[in-house]
Amino acid sequence: MNQCATPNDIVAYNERLRHSMVDKLFFVERVPGEVTVFADFGCADGYLLRQLHMERREWPGGWDCHFIGYDHNPDMIREAKARRTIGVYEFTSDFAMFAARLDRHHRLGRKSCLVLSSVVHEVLSQDPLQFEAFWHNIRLLGCDYIAVRDMAVEERAHHVSPEPAEYAATWDNDRIRTVVYNERPTRAGWLQALLKADYADNFENELRENYFPLTAEQWLNFTTIGTGYKLRHFEHAPLAFLQRKWREQYGIYVPDPTHIKLLLQKEA
Repeated sequence: MNQCATPNDIVAYNERLRHSMVDKLFFVERVPGEVTVFADFGCADGYLLRQLHMERREWPGGWDCHFIGYDHNPDMIREAKARRTIGVYEFTSDFAMFAARLDRHHRLGRKSCLVLSSVVHEVLSQDPLQFEAFWHNIRLLGCDYIAVRDMAVEERAHHVSPEPAEYAATWDNDRIRTVVYNERPTRAGWLQALLKADYADNFENELRENYFPLTAEQWLNFTTIGTGYKLRHFEHAPLAFLQRKWREQYGIYVPDPTHIKLLLQKEA
């Protein structure tokens, strides 16, 4: 989330986050019960961690879990801290403190899972040259599991166009026209326009981001080859609630997979 975001931007961002929360928590039933520390990098107002707590508390020992949230936006952290909840939560806008708190839990023998939800595409959008350093720091956190949920299309989507009828059905949307810039976009460009058009209040911020800096094929490569982690789960699919929304808005069915979910486990 951009540090210059307005209050309306933040509301829109968090509402979108809540709407897709079930999808974002795909990893809850895929990490073992021995994992008791969950760290959310890019936690916004902490909603994901609180929903995760609601899910996890039904497990044996679930009330003993610890939740750590990091966001570079101090306003988000203040909002996260202001919410009264039962449970062990720690929120910070200082990455060094975030790393130190994780290290403390690891030294006590606790197993951890790091959550990266819609983070990687933002990092690549802001400064692609810094991405290698970013991923290196993520690995150095030493979490036992890394749960990634982000956006991606297949490689072929960058080389084909949307069907004329699909494109015609969406052309009247001003925000879609702003994103694609021309009348012959790639299918990837058109899909990105569909996703961005849902943001009304913070459209200018979203416009600067590249939702698909990596293809689904590239995601598999960079997260698993030579990283010290092995792949435990991979899924590339459309979001059903977005498909329903686009059918209602434009009268079209969009079958393309646009979101990826990966669960990585640290190698022994």
